Amino acid sequence: MLKSAALLALTALLLTACASTAPTQRSTQPIKNEQGHVIGHRQGDAVTYYTPRMDEAGAVVGYEERVPDGAVIRGLDGRKLGVRYSDLRSRNTNSNKAGISIVVPAAAGSTSPQ
Repeated sequence: MLKSAALLALTALLLTACASTAPTQRSTQPIKNEQGHVIGHRQGDAVTYYTPRMDEAGAVVGYEERVPDGAVIRGLDGRKLGVRYSDLRSRNTNSNKAGISIVVPAAAGSTSPQ
């Protein structure tokens, strides 16, 4: 009796471990300012604001979304333009640098939002 109960408990444990949950799709809503720039996004209860990127004249030309490996560079419309990686190797000798920026322009005619 004890052996069959242990076998039943083990079977229930294995079936519970193998059961998959249905994937939930998380939708993100963009947050826009008065000029129509996408300055962040809302995903459920979490709100993420982007840091503005300025040119030499002080005009906002894009936004940066902080991620663990660096930052995602986004255009004024919220589309992904490129990434900035933080290089940990040079932080000791050049602590004022934020990292290497790689901006890849989208292909002509590409309309897929990222």
